[in-house]
Amino acid sequence: MSNKSGSKKVVLFGGIIVFIVAAALTVLAFTSNAFKSPKQVYLSTEGRYAKKIIENLKEEGAFLGNIKKLSEHSHETEREYSLSIDLDTSKINIPIGGSIDLTSITELLDNSKLVINEKSNPEKNQKITGIDVLINNTKLIDFIAAFENDIFALSIPVVFDKYIVADLSKPEDAIKDSDLKNLYNKLSPAANVITPKGILKSLSFDEKNSDRVKKNYKKVLNESINKEQVSLEKNVPFKVGEFDLKCSKLTIKFEKSDLQRLVANIMDATAESDAVYELTKENIKNIYEFLKNTEYSDELGDIQDIEADFTKEKFKKGINEIKAKLEKAFDNFELPDGINMSIYINKKEIVGRTIDTKFKTPASDNTLNLSVDFKGVSEYKNKNIKNLEIEFGFSGDSSSVSNVIFEYTLDGNIDRGTESGKKHFSIAAGTGGISTKIFKLDADYNVISNAKSNSKESSHDYKISIGVPMMFSVNADGSLTVNTWEKPKEKQFGKDVDFSINLDIPENMLLDKTSLGVGFSSKTKNTLDVEFDFPSFNPENSIDITNASEEEISQLKKEIEESVIKFLQNNEELIKLFQ
Repeated sequence: MSNKSGSKKVVLFGGIIVFIVAAALTVLAFTSNAFKSPKQVYLSTEGRYAKKIIENLKEEGAFLGNIKKLSEHSHETEREYSLSIDLDTSKINIPIGGSIDLTSITELLDNSKLVINEKSNPEKNQKITGIDVLINNTKLIDFIAAFENDIFALSIPVVFDKYIVADLSKPEDAIKDSDLKNLYNKLSPAANVITPKGILKSLSFDEKNSDRVKKNYKKVLNESINKEQVSLEKNVPFKVGEFDLKCSKLTIKFEKSDLQRLVANIMDATAESDAVYELTKENIKNIYEFLKNTEYSDELGDIQDIEADFTKEKFKKGINEIKAKLEKAFDNFELPDGINMSIYINKKEIVGRTIDTKFKTPASDNTLNLSVDFKGVSEYKNKNIKNLEIEFGFSGDSSSVSNVIFEYTLDGNIDRGTESGKKHFSIAAGTGGISTKIFKLDADYNVISNAKSNSKESSHDYKISIGVPMMFSVNADGSLTVNTWEKPKEKQFGKDVDFSINLDIPENMLLDKTSLGVGFSSKTKNTLDVEFDFPSFNPENSIDITNASEEEISQLKKEIEESVIKFLQNNEELIKLFQ
């Protein structure tokens, strides 16, 4: 085996192992009662926080649950996309000799639509995709692609009135030359296997092995985190928005040696663990099966060779290689002040968190400072409040300091399934402790949720500013509305999106001072358990290129070229707009 191949396998195995370890530690954090005193409080608090995030994701995943049904039911998906442009073309300075008709082009785009219709039957592995481009509700061009197992048929009715049919399981030159295989991989049902269902099924955790892994890592954490690293202070005043709270304050400190010890212990436990090895081996097979039916199938080797190569000895060797690389990485930086984190807890909920650390390279005086400050309450006295600030600071040999600050705030009011309020996001940059906001976004938002109908509508009216005041800046405003909906009786669900932006454009060589408005709209409707007839192909309505002779292929190309020329001639006026 080549070194390159071996490296790829180390990365593959390492990635899966990291995933398993992370999952095990997450589960452990909110199920373990092994930790005592401040350390117990810290780990159990983090566990509740992780559990709450997972529960919120489950609530948000209701619509994704419907998407999962598409991989299990015969269905129809209808999509419609449209664009609008508002521009005063009289203020555009067309270069001498230019003849582009911007007014007609913007009118054309305003009256255009892209409509996509898909009918699919996963059980029969059948799919029909239709794509229509409409101008003034008149069809300009359309495409139809039909799939059934390895049979692929393509038709462009306004150009050529017959299906071109191919059996892609047969390696004839006509198919290779036509590049139909790549098109099939992009559009066929097999290309759509990356679904929630596929992801959930691709990874699995045997309960017995999972319990063994959890027990192993419980012991590792208990031995790796010293009780001296964690301290607890009670009844600490802490302000979040308008609320004055009394909190328990946990302070946790990691020196570089603490991190090294934790990483080394985790890697050693992983290398010796039969349970992690079995879980990893099981999931390698699952991931292989998951990828086998995708467009990446040609890049996979033989599963028996992969499994035979993945012995416990090689697993242990791979883990030790990863450990060695991590240990070497520790030599490339220093933590002069360690990593300091404080967590503020009110009624078993995390309402604040600060993180401060400094990274330094041994060979120079260059340092990177990281500071994180978070405050927030969720559904507390009908309020949602979040304040997050992340600051990166860099100091070099010249003792000059550069910093970048990311800031996000949310102030929301909750009332019977409706939340409304304000959001703010900004990026600031500066030198010498003085920073200027170079990007700023402010939005008024409103979210209406209906659990009974599994619907949710969110709207944002926003303003954006980019640049440095008094030097160069661009301002914009607009709106974004997203509506997810469901009609259970009709077995339908969908999503509608409307987006608009109005941009103030300063005077320049091509434009006088003006504004540009762009709107985008998309509508998606899915209907489950839709029956449809798959087309039958015969010499009257199709041409089978699988076994076609060179002469027949040559004649087909000639007919298509003639049809394309005729189509271009019929739409000459439209094409001239863009020349």
